[in-house]
Amino acid sequence: MAREVPGGGAIFSFLCYQFKEQIAPFCIWLLKDPCLNNLGELMTVRATETKLSYFSNPAWQRPAFIPTIFFLSAIWIFSITLATVVVMGLLSGTALAIGLWVLAPISVVLITYMYIYTKKYVNDLARKYEFEMTDNEIQLRIDDRVSGRRYFAHMPYSEMSFVEHYTPRDNASLVFHGSLDRIVEVPIWSMTADVSDILDLLSHKRIKVVTL
Repeated sequence: MAREVPGGGAIFSFLCYQFKEQIAPFCIWLLKDPCLNNLGELMTVRATETKLSYFSNPAWQRPAFIPTIFFLSAIWIFSITLATVVVMGLLSGTALAIGLWVLAPISVVLITYMYIYTKKYVNDLARKYEFEMTDNEIQLRIDDRVSGRRYFAHMPYSEMSFVEHYTPRDNASLVFHGSLDRIVEVPIWSMTADVSDILDLLSHKRIKVVTL
């Protein structure tokens, strides 16, 4: 008995049925896949992956910490001793008190200056810095533990006109100059003493660096 061979129309109908029941639902599910919907976002994240990352060192590991502490302690001891002598001399009512009137304003100015300088130095030590260089921009995060505030600054490489590099080890910094006189100052002294990788990346981005 001869077996009937399906014609072209039957085969086409069968393929259409399979596409409708099997392939089409799969394509719809694939298009709704959140992984594919986030593909552009994932590509953006990968394009801005961090190339360099630096974190501030603890206070006692920062440059000139011990010498600065000794210096501040010595000046404070001298200032308090001078103020005590001036006050005791003025209260004594002796002839020496006339000469001490000259030292009184000096001691007041010295103590005021030491208070302002010490407060600023302690605030600097209490700040935590995080500096990152991605493919597209620089990012600086500051955590001020004294005031409890956090700051964030960033600047694209396309905006930068030039970078100033201040080299003194205990005060080294990078100042990024952008459009409309916008600047981002990075206290690199608190993070690392080796900035060669940073300078290499800036050179690769063809950004002018002025060393001071």
